[in-house]
Amino acid sequence: MVNLRNQAIVTSVNTGLLPAAVAVNILTNQIYVSNNGSGTVSDLDGSSGNTTTITAGSSPSAIAIDPVTNKVYVALSASGGGLIVIDGAVNAAATFAVGNNPTATAANPATNKIYTAN
Repeated sequence: MVNLRNQAIVTSVNTGLLPAAVAVNILTNQIYVSNNGSGTVSDLDGSSGNTTTITAGSSPSAIAIDPVTNKVYVALSASGGGLIVIDGAVNAAATFAVGNNPTATAANPATNKIYTAN
């Protein structure tokens, strides 16, 4: 990342094992990382630098965020996987069936619809 004066800004953050994807909620300044190897999602507060670990399930991979609803959607790419929906306000997670091996997910904030590719 480069600031307006072309000085590099670098920060290291510990996450879980085998980070697979990253997404940013631009309204809340939260950064989410899916950790495929540890079955977790790391929630990094962009203001304070604090990190919270959320249990996600088997092989979390792709992440999509709906900043309007403050929901985070994480595809569980393992066989028989699903979709984890995280309430960004309290980091509570629920799992939904979406078919086998979801590998990608996208959110449309204008329609409040979520899409997964299986």
